[in-house]
Amino acid sequence: MVRQLTMRCAPLACGGPWGCKDLPAVPEEDPHQSRLMTPGSEIRFVHKHMGLVPGWGGGARLVRIVGSGAALQLLAGAARVDPERALSLGLSQETLPSSDGTTTLGQARAWLAQYTEGPTTVIRAVKNVVTAGRELPLEAALRTEKDIFGTVWGGPANLQALVRRPKHK
Repeated sequence: MVRQLTMRCAPLACGGPWGCKDLPAVPEEDPHQSRLMTPGSEIRFVHKHMGLVPGWGGGARLVRIVGSGAALQLLAGAARVDPERALSLGLSQETLPSSDGTTTLGQARAWLAQYTEGPTTVIRAVKNVVTAGRELPLEAALRTEKDIFGTVWGGPANLQALVRRPKHK
C-alpha cells in the first residue's frame, strides 16, 4: 500500500503551534506528501507578531520550498498567502474546487488518485527515483535510477502493461 499524506488548508493556517508551522514540514519530511488549499483559505506565518521566529525547522524548510527572498517576506511580513499565491510559491500543489467541508475530502482523494493509483511497486519506484534525484549527487542519482529500473523491468506490472500495450492506444 502506498502511503500518502495530504494537508488541507481550510480556511486559515497561521504560524505557531496550531497552524502553518507544519506546512513547510509536509514536503521536507516526506517528499511524497501534498498540500492542498480550498477557495478562501489562507496561510500566514505570524511568528513575528508573537515575538518569535520558527523554532522547529519550519523556517529552514520554508527557505527550501520558496527560496530565501520569499521566505523573508513571508516571515518578516506575516503576509497573508491566498491559494493563488501559495500555488505560485510552491506552498500548495492545488486549490480544490470547493471549500465545503463535506466535499473537500472526496476532492482531495480524487486529486491524489491521479498520483497513487497503479501498481504499488511502480508508484514506490517512481517516488524513490524522484527522491534520489533530489537528494543525491547526479552520478549517484543516475546509478540509483538504473538500479530501481532493474527492480521493475520484467516485473508483473511491466509484463501486464506489455500485453495491454497502453503506450500505443
